[in-house]
Amino acid sequence: MEPGVCFCEEIMGRITAREKLFQLVFEQCFHDESDFLYDEIMSDENIDEENKNWLSDMYGEIVDKKTIILDDLAKYIKVYKVEDVYKVDLAILMMALYEIKYYKLTPAKIVANESVELAKKFSTPKSAKFVNGVIANIIKDNE
Repeated sequence: MEPGVCFCEEIMGRITAREKLFQLVFEQCFHDESDFLYDEIMSDENIDEENKNWLSDMYGEIVDKKTIILDDLAKYIKVYKVEDVYKVDLAILMMALYEIKYYKLTPAKIVANESVELAKKFSTPKSAKFVNGVIANIIKDNE
């Protein structure tokens, strides 16, 4: 297989894994103890083992640090209380904050770009700008 094809498949695999992670974190916004979706996603044969490991690690850490992440987000969301933020946007911001502040292996600009793409795909028309603005402040404080 050509190197470019492998790289493209690798990127698409991570984008798919990030979307699945978003679904799990979104579910966490409503149900703290739910493994049904997690089990379903982890048995998905379309996600390779490397991305399943990444997804599982990220999800576990976000769940473990949920309270800290929400407290941190309150510093960056100036217009609303965290509990009033649209849950789709909140899930995206929780993922981004964790990945920028704690995970630190993905470049912040990639996290920002992929978060905005999630907002465009799953949220309201105004959400992409909101998500981008909050993430820009998170990046500025964590450079």
